[in-house]
Amino acid sequence: MKEIGVDIFGQDSRGVKESLKDHFAYVITVSDDSRERSPVWPFTHNLRHWSIPDPERVKGSSEQKPEAFRRARDEISWKVREFLAQLHGHSWSASGATG
Repeated sequence: MKEIGVDIFGQDSRGVKESLKDHFAYVITVSDDSRERSPVWPFTHNLRHWSIPDPERVKGSSEQKPEAFRRARDEISWKVREFLAQLHGHSWSASGATG
């Protein structure tokens, strides 16, 4: 994330159990494993799934592993932009411009 200017120092994730009583407009799973293990979200009716390969599972050289994380990061970034554009009635081109 630092490569693209995003500081995530001190950020942490919450466990799913801690979030089950929260109300979310949308819940999006990003891996097939998480989709299969995903609990029922009682207060969320908008469940989405993005099938993004888990970079932790990539086997390879010291150069291949970081590249897998970059691909996952970039795909998530693209999908978030696409999702937000759909919510606001826009579409994103490959250059990232709205139309």
